[in-house]
Amino acid sequence: EINELGNKAKNYVFHHVISNGAFAKVYSVTNLKYSRKAALKVGKKVVEHDLHSTSNLSYLLREPLLIKNLNHPNVIKIFDSNTYSNFSAFELELLD
Repeated sequence: EINELGNKAKNYVFHHVISNGAFAKVYSVTNLKYSRKAALKVGKKVVEHDLHSTSNLSYLLREPLLIKNLNHPNVIKIFDSNTYSNFSAFELELLD
């Protein structure tokens, strides 16, 4: 799975899974372009017929837009977001 993601999201080196939820997994990554450690939240693959019936997918795609407008010390910063052929991902500040 990490190899598949790495083949599509080439700006990242994937290290390990930090968290696994119902709609997304969060990976510890290194962003090669900016030489920084980060967390990458990757939406789980969704079957094509679920795209129109799942409000959770819609939220997952809107989540980066909502987070980037927040500026508070208790909210994780978002660095980047991208949509690949069969998943979406966004790069977040990695908390140690």
